[in-house]
Amino acid sequence: MEFDKITVGFCYVIPSYRRVIDIVCNLWFFYMFQTIHELQALLQEKLDCASHDLLLKASALADAETSNLQKVISNIVITLCMWGNLSKNPRWVYS
Repeated sequence: MEFDKITVGFCYVIPSYRRVIDIVCNLWFFYMFQTIHELQALLQEKLDCASHDLLLKASALADAETSNLQKVISNIVITLCMWGNLSKNPRWVYS
């Protein structure tokens, strides 16, 4: 008879553990999604700052012959390429 009580008790315990596991998994997925979103926002902010700094120095970095800005900044993870026609001369295009 005690075996039946243990079995009945076990049947009641399992659904509550499943619910706890579901809650923990949902919280974990929410946390991961939030972390990924924050990292994407941080990366976009860093790219915007790098582009802004590069554009502030555009006149100094321009090619003397074509008056075009052509700069590549690179590291192991990412490469930022920027080109600009500073003289607004339509015959000079990026090659």
